[in-house]
Amino acid sequence: MATCARCGFKPEASSATDSPLAWNVDVLDVLRSGDALPSAATAHIPGRVAVLGARYQAMQDDLACLEELVAQKRKKIASACAEIEQTNSLAAPIRSIPHEILLYIFSLVDVPTTHGLDPGQPPCSFGHVCKFWRTLSRSAPSLWSRVLVDSDPLCASNANLYMNVLERHLVLSNPRPLHVELFFWAYGNSSENTEAVLDALSGHSIRLQELEIYAGKLETECFFDMLSKSDLRLLKCLKVQTHGPFPVLEAYDIVFHASLRSLKMDLPFTAFKSVQGQWQTLTSFTGPFAGAASFHRFIAAAENLARLRISCIGDEEDSQTRTVFVHEKITHLTLGPSCSMSLALDNISLPRLEKVILDEDNGPHSTCPPQPRQNYDTVLSRLLDRSQCNLKTFILGGAVNLEPQTLTSIWRMSNLISLQLHLGDAVYHSSSEVSTLLDSLTVTPSQQPLPGLRELEIACGLTVDHLFTNSKLYDLVASRWNVTGNVSRLSKLTLENYIEPDEPHITYETSTLASFLLNLKDQGLDVVWKMNGRQDVLADAQKAVESHL
Repeated sequence: MATCARCGFKPEASSATDSPLAWNVDVLDVLRSGDALPSAATAHIPGRVAVLGARYQAMQDDLACLEELVAQKRKKIASACAEIEQTNSLAAPIRSIPHEILLYIFSLVDVPTTHGLDPGQPPCSFGHVCKFWRTLSRSAPSLWSRVLVDSDPLCASNANLYMNVLERHLVLSNPRPLHVELFFWAYGNSSENTEAVLDALSGHSIRLQELEIYAGKLETECFFDMLSKSDLRLLKCLKVQTHGPFPVLEAYDIVFHASLRSLKMDLPFTAFKSVQGQWQTLTSFTGPFAGAASFHRFIAAAENLARLRISCIGDEEDSQTRTVFVHEKITHLTLGPSCSMSLALDNISLPRLEKVILDEDNGPHSTCPPQPRQNYDTVLSRLLDRSQCNLKTFILGGAVNLEPQTLTSIWRMSNLISLQLHLGDAVYHSSSEVSTLLDSLTVTPSQQPLPGLRELEIACGLTVDHLFTNSKLYDLVASRWNVTGNVSRLSKLTLENYIEPDEPHITYETSTLASFLLNLKDQGLDVVWKMNGRQDVLADAQKAVESHL
């Protein structure tokens, strides 16, 4: 029997038993009537059931064929769609981008600041897109030259995978200089895994350019042991921060080469042996000193030092009588509040000093006892007077409060352009100190402090209605805006309050200040008002003023 030209199925075969003559019984009528079926019709029931069963089976077979045909058609459709997408991809704009630009786009992707060797994160994830991207990304050493090692994965069950990714970074980054950050937290560290990481890095130490470690005593000792055996000829920046007790590092003979530019650590300076000439190229240093003797040795050796941040100076004995040492290169000086000022800074002069920061942050460890406030102020005042420096920026940080004689020395700096007063939480219960400070900056016919001041920033832990509506602030800003005498006009004013409710808002109590600031802004003064982390609340202030007019 021929098949259908359209669907490919054979037509149903007729049966003699299916004719009306052979079976003319309406089954539902018989069932509804309750009458008995005639014997002649009863004899045809088996044949009728067989016919229906054959018809049912034929339809099932046809349905199976249809399902198979549909599956085949769907497969062909999917294949055609994939081929269409592949063909369209030939004209995709990204294919016309030069490889160099695509690699540059890869370099702009943010790398995680934690778990930096996660195979599911860049740069490893670039290779998950396609073979071309994988080949391209692995051909660019710059994408792999930043290595961030976190101890958490090293303590987990996938430590081997993590080490494999580390090895991949080190191999694929060759020959680019390496930027390595090591974070070994205080809990759960495996010394074997720490040593494995350091051993892997030691094989590439000649490429180390920036190196940072945050670790405990044991890991830091292993780290410095590695450095003592490494060639550090390319190292430009070294940062060391420890948690827990200080390791004893005097035994390690670490030699820094002429490439070293920046050194930041919370270990006393005596932790490193002084090798002739190894500090000559250093331009930035942050850290503590064991005492005045080690401080002066370092200052004399670091003749190109430009930025110096002293977190602490200890009370190491220094019996040597010293003359004033003039350092010609230091332009930025940051001092922690516990510096032993009288022994150290009383014998140096910094004629090129441009920026001074008095910082409340003394680091995670303090090897120095707190120094008397008066001693701090006296020595700082003498340093500024002796240096006759061309000071342009002064930042009073945190809870550091200066005595009047020190402020007098600073206020005499005719070249000071920027003054930042970060008054901190410590003055919250002492608004008189704030008032005195604001009074000392207010320009009057008889007193004109800081005649060159152009930028003023005041940040305080006082509430808005406690400080910002203080008439002293109005007097200060008004005197700097409506200048009298030989005084420069203020060009930028920044006010910040960082103790506010969780939902800071401008209230009626602050609307007077808001009106004052908005008026100054309309007249051309660059005004920034920060509150509780919000960058500028003057827009809210405008609404508050308008609602209370």
